[in-house]
This record gives sequence, structure tokens and C-alpha cells, in this order.
Amino acid sequence: GLIRQFQKHFTNLKIKIVCSDRQYDFFSPMFTELSIYHETLPHTPTFVRESWNKIDVESTVYSFQRSLDMDTQVRDDVEWGRILGGVDLVINDIESIHNVITTKMKIFTVNISNFTWSDILLAINHPDLANSYAKLERLADLHIKLPFSTSCMGFRGNVYSVGLLANEIDWRWVHDQKKGLDDQKRIYINIVSMGNSFNLTPLCELLIQYNYKPILPRNKSVMGLVGHLASKILFFDPGDQVQNYVAIAHLVIGKTGYGTVSECYSAGTPFLHWIRDGFKEDLVISEQIEKDGAGVKLSSEFDEEEIISHVKRYISRQLKPVKNDNLAIMKLILTEYKKYNETR
Repeated sequence: GLIRQFQKHFTNLKIKIVCSDRQYDFFSPMFTELSIYHETLPHTPTFVRESWNKIDVESTVYSFQRSLDMDTQVRDDVEWGRILGGVDLVINDIESIHNVITTKMKIFTVNISNFTWSDILLAINHPDLANSYAKLERLADLHIKLPFSTSCMGFRGNVYSVGLLANEIDWRWVHDQKKGLDDQKRIYINIVSMGNSFNLTPLCELLIQYNYKPILPRNKSVMGLVGHLASKILFFDPGDQVQNYVAIAHLVIGKTGYGTVSECYSAGTPFLHWIRDGFKEDLVISEQIEKDGAGVKLSSEFDEEEIISHVKRYISRQLKPVKNDNLAIMKLILTEYKKYNETR
């Protein structure tokens, strides 16, 4: 959403996404769609899952500790120095390990997120590691807290809380599509980051049994699980805008996370969700969703009776779409960037 906002106002802007090798498959469709450059790194700290809804704490701590180890740091610092050559502005979504380099290179750096790694590490009882990452997070020049935010312990000094940052919904497309669809209630199933252990097949079979139409991405993995139900499912292709399918759905079911929640709020679509055990971001988001009457948390077990009970309760609930704050967020970044350059 933020990239599109910048591209709308600056036609000659050169944007580069930096991600790990592991993240590449997730982000790669965006590289082509938005005509942006990309670089990959061999390692960035991340949370490791034991299953789709449980964190592997030991492996996670190792991942974050490894990024702070001297040999890894030296190697990555050299790589970051190369990647950041000629860059004027860095915008971080959670990551901060390179903030030491942006500070040395005097590159204006922005943290923008609804949580920080330091918050998550503190929540799994690793305060020393949390403090190490909080120090890196504080090196940024501007900190922007999105809605559904944890405390963001690494955000200090120049901190702003903003409205919803979300992918723009094409409402004309949504209305045109709805004209060609029947009255059957549609349920978008968010399977991003759910992993192979998620019960997608029985969930689809359950929803179809109660005459609901699932909405799913068309890819090899999904078709291998629900191909036998294809005639009863509405599929979309990898290049399609997910937020538009959230908007034509009557309900969303899946793992909580800022991206999906922001699209649900933008569309006014209720959200039934699972959370990852011990993951602070998920707890905060879930509490806000329930407070707003925009959905409810599902138990970690696959409980058919519970799922259908909540589906029936929320499927006809109409929520007021929330307007995104993308333009104001872009203007805030540019204003602070201009101030930074004027004082150099």
C-alpha cells in the first residue's frame, strides 16, 4: 500500500525491496507487479514455527542471536553497505539489524510497524536479546506506529501513531464482480503462512457442507488439497489483488496478522481468526478485533461446531469500511525526511 502511494506521486522513483532468501517466494509476485528492484540476503532474524500456530522458541532465539554474532554481523554489514550504496531513504518493516549501517552512512531511516522484534522477544522471556534489538530499533530517525500496535519498546524519540496503512481496494471492480455472483455467502480463507499442517481440506469441506463458497488462491499446493472441490470454490490467481477478494467476501477466516486485518477493516469484512501461541502481535490484534465487534478468536484446535457457530453469527454482519491513511503516512515520511536533510 505504501509503495503504491509513493509510485502514484513520483513516477521516476526507484524502489528496492530487501528480503531474505526465505522471504523471496512470498514477495516475488510484488516485484513484477509493482516494477520494483529487489535484493536478497542469506539471513535475517525471524520467528521459527513448530507448527502453523506455535512458535519454536529455541530455534527462534538461535535465529536472532545468530544475527548479532560477530562473524554474521561483519559479513552482513559488508553486504548491507553494498546494498545501501546510493540510497536516500530506508523504510523498515520490523527489521533493524542494518540500522547501524544506515546511521554510519547518514541515510534517513524510518521504522513503520504495528510491533517490534524487541516486543516479541520480551514476550517469550528473553529480555537481554529484546534489549539488544531495541537498541538497534532506536537508531532509526522516525518511528511510525500502525494501528493494532504492541508497545513498540524500541520506538523512542520521534514517534508518531497513524491511521490504517492498507492496500487500496478497487471498489469499482468489487461492485462489477458482485453483479456476476449469486447470493451464496462467500468466505475468504487466508492461508498465508499457515503451513502444511493447517486443516484446509476439512475446513473447505465443512463450509461447503453448510452451503458457503470458499475463496482461495489458485496454486499447486492449494489445488493438491482441494482440487476435488474446485467446482464449489471461487479461485483467484497469484497476480490478482487479494484485498479485492476480501472485499467481495462476506467473511474472512485465517491466521491473524496486520496485512489481513488491515484489508478486513478496509473492506468492512468480519474476521474469524486463529492466533499463534505466545506471539504478542497476534494477541494485541485479536483483542482489538473483538473489542471492535469485527470478529472473534477461534480455538487452536479444529473445532467444527465452534467454527460454524461463529460463521453463522458473523456471516451477515456488515461493518463500516475504514478509510486508509496511506497518503498522510507518505506525507509524514517526506516531511521528516526533508527536516533531516535541512539539518545535515
